[in-house]
Amino acid sequence: METLKESSNKIEYLNIKIDQADNLRNLSHFQESIKLLIEAEEDGRRICANEIVERALNGRALILNAFGKYQDALTLLEQDEKICRLMDDRRSLTICLYNQASNLNRLGRLDEALSLLHESENTSKEINYLCESRVKIHCC
Repeated sequence: METLKESSNKIEYLNIKIDQADNLRNLSHFQESIKLLIEAEEDGRRICANEIVERALNGRALILNAFGKYQDALTLLEQDEKICRLMDDRRSLTICLYNQASNLNRLGRLDEALSLLHESENTSKEINYLCESRVKIHCC
C-alpha cells in the first residue's frame, strides 16, 4: 500500500511536470507541452489526484484554443468543470467557466456563453465575499 509521503511526492512531481508543460507552451513548444500534459493527466487519474487532472485538462484546452480548435477545447473544459465542482474548487471553476464562455462565444453559441459568463462572475463574487468575510473575522 502506498504511503502518504509517496502519494505527496507523486503529486509534487506531477505539478512540476505541469509547470514544465506551461513553460513549454509559453515558448510555443506545443507538441512537447501536450505530451507532458497528457502524461500528467493519465498519472493523475491513476492516483486519483483530481487537482492534477484539472490542471492538465485546462493546459491542454489553452493549447487547443491557440490553434482555433474551440470545440475540442470546450470538450476538455467541460470535463474540467466537472472536476472543479467535485473538488469544490471555486477559483478554478471561475476560470473554467470563463474559458468555456469564451469558446462558446467563438463558436457562435452566444446564449450559452452569456449564461456561463454570468455564472463565472457570480462564482468570482462568492469567492471575494468569502475572502472579505475571513479578513473581517481575523481583524475583529
